[in-house]
Amino acid sequence: MYKKKIRKNVPVALNKKIGFDLKNGDWVIPYGKGIINDFFITLQGDKTKDKNLIIEFSNKYDGIVEYPFKFSSSMYQGCQLLLPHNAPINGYKSKIVINKNERKNDKYTDEEMNYIFRLRTKVDEDGNIISAKYGEIHGDIKFRCRAYHWECFIKIFYKVNKIINFN
Repeated sequence: MYKKKIRKNVPVALNKKIGFDLKNGDWVIPYGKGIINDFFITLQGDKTKDKNLIIEFSNKYDGIVEYPFKFSSSMYQGCQLLLPHNAPINGYKSKIVINKNERKNDKYTDEEMNYIFRLRTKVDEDGNIISAKYGEIHGDIKFRCRAYHWECFIKIFYKVNKIINFN
């Protein structure tokens, strides 16, 4: 399992998509060392403080499911996956929008929001999933921008299975 806790500056201007590789924990080339676009990030807005963070998955069958759950420190002892051990089959969204102004706290976001995601999904000719990578994001996807600038960063703590799961 790949475990990563990243804090990355968003290296592109507002309203421009940039790919992110979860295995490498970096932006895709030429902005980082990533190779595969697992998802795209867009900072939507103008040069004021008001912005949205848009995450769009690059594969038709990939996506993300919200999973609200509060962790306690005792849960972390000896456990690789803290969210359900079986990912949901349905309910994945190919795109989520996070509005910074809707968050309770300007610094970071609600720690009870978590996510389960599916990546690099392969399907048969009937559209049935034959393989995919699954992972989880602990805590909400955080982003912050400097006041009156487009310079922003994202912060995510996630885990991804190293092996591809076969259904």
